[in-house]
Amino acid sequence: MLLELAISNFALIDDLRLEFEQGFSVLTGETGAGKSIIIDAIGMLLGSRASTDFIRTGSETAYIEGCFEIPEGIENLLEQWGIEGENTLIVSRQIQRNGRNKCRLNGKMVTLNQLQELAPFLVDIVGQHDQQSLLQVEKHIDILDGLGDREHLNLVQKVSEVYQRLHNVRSKLNELEQNERERVRRIEFLEYQTKEIEEANLSDVKEEETLLQERKRLSSIEKLSMGCQSIYAALQLGNQQERSIIDGLSSIASEITELANLDPNLSSINDTISQALIQLQDCARELRILSESYQADPYRLQIVQERLQQLNDLKRKYGSSIYEILEFAKDCYKELEELTNSEQVFEELVLEKQKLALEWDKLADQLTVKRKELAKRFEKQIEEELAQLKMEKASFQVEITPLPQSSAKGKDDIEFLISPNVGEELKPLARISSGGELSRILLALKSITAASERIPTLILDEIDAGIGGRTAQSIAYKIRNLSKVSQVFCITHLPVIAGFATNHYLVEKFEHHQRTKVEVKRLSYSERIAEISRMLGSDQSEEITVEHAKELLRRGNAS
Repeated sequence: MLLELAISNFALIDDLRLEFEQGFSVLTGETGAGKSIIIDAIGMLLGSRASTDFIRTGSETAYIEGCFEIPEGIENLLEQWGIEGENTLIVSRQIQRNGRNKCRLNGKMVTLNQLQELAPFLVDIVGQHDQQSLLQVEKHIDILDGLGDREHLNLVQKVSEVYQRLHNVRSKLNELEQNERERVRRIEFLEYQTKEIEEANLSDVKEEETLLQERKRLSSIEKLSMGCQSIYAALQLGNQQERSIIDGLSSIASEITELANLDPNLSSINDTISQALIQLQDCARELRILSESYQADPYRLQIVQERLQQLNDLKRKYGSSIYEILEFAKDCYKELEELTNSEQVFEELVLEKQKLALEWDKLADQLTVKRKELAKRFEKQIEEELAQLKMEKASFQVEITPLPQSSAKGKDDIEFLISPNVGEELKPLARISSGGELSRILLALKSITAASERIPTLILDEIDAGIGGRTAQSIAYKIRNLSKVSQVFCITHLPVIAGFATNHYLVEKFEHHQRTKVEVKRLSYSERIAEISRMLGSDQSEEITVEHAKELLRRGNAS
């Protein structure tokens, strides 16, 4: 459930911090007071599309933070993402005017996709768009399947997976049948590529590195030879002005040896100088040998350069390194094998298609049976829920008809039909003109799914639109019952629904220092009476209105 919500510099909100409790909470206020801003902020917090238009004028960033009680079922997901936390999860999102977003879970940066993946486990926001989803027939099959148990959902997934494999096999068969000319052309091209790579005789992935080093050495033979001679001369030969370094060090070694005989403390220094002299003498000999060995080899240099050019040509075509070229060749050989053995592959694919088609057919039949069983239970549940929402005479039916062709969702075409009144024929939901009836169907659906989906927090955004009278009271009862399973927030204009809430928040818009601001506060009992009186449309001082408001609160408390 949502424990706390903090909003800064978002739309008309400067700085807002709210604490919430379990139960049924309503947000009320005058039309245009900014109630939808709170819902927009929660939606943004949980990954909805960000717009810099939401950043308050004069600010560079908007910030939203929510503290949630960690629901069951997401521990593995959080552990997989490296999110630490025992009981609470702090979700935050910062929107910058330059278009950048920063999303965090318990202080750790996460991607927007991760936030969107997590959102359904935390909050379900139900608004006008959900009514529109009810009217979209293609969504009905997902709604029905969503009511199934784990076995049902696993079967739905299996049908989809087998269908996808079947679809892939069919696609491959079509390619083999329709693209014979392209197949031959492709074989010739692959053979040319593999031949070029084979003739290059690439066996050592470090060959280029070795050749580059060799070219560097061959191109610098003269410099290497003269350099070695120069250093050798300085070490061993010296000149008319100076003794050689080795001669100088030999004199030092003799002197330190004599001194070490007088004071043993100089023995280690004597040993070091003696070793240095030996090492320098070894270096001088090695330098002399090397300087004599450096011989220009233009023929070898040309061979190295030509080989490097060949490697560069191959890299330009097939990969940025010898390793990638060899991997490219492997892929070519694999594709060549598939293409040259296409007849055998074709026969194997035909057999695989037949096998998968039989498997899909069997699974899809099982799914149809389960859907019909589920549909009967769903019809009964919906009618019971609708009866509690003043639609006692409504008949609801899940129409399941065969699809003309196979699909990832099975063999069934599913559409919800309803007859709101006695004597009327069953009609598709899209032909229901009453927004109030749609709202009640949606609320009935949420009442059924809330417990099974284990949604911790449910937000109803003006789900009572088009509702009034006794129907409004039945909806209030229904929402109050929903709040026993989930934490429920409801934006409403109906006083009877506000009266049934356990927590009441007032959203107000006002001007302060030439700026428009929105603030939200939790109402006390007396403040609730005043707000519900306003919602009743009468002067708050009228005794009859005040008594009516108190009566609504009494009914709510007694529910």
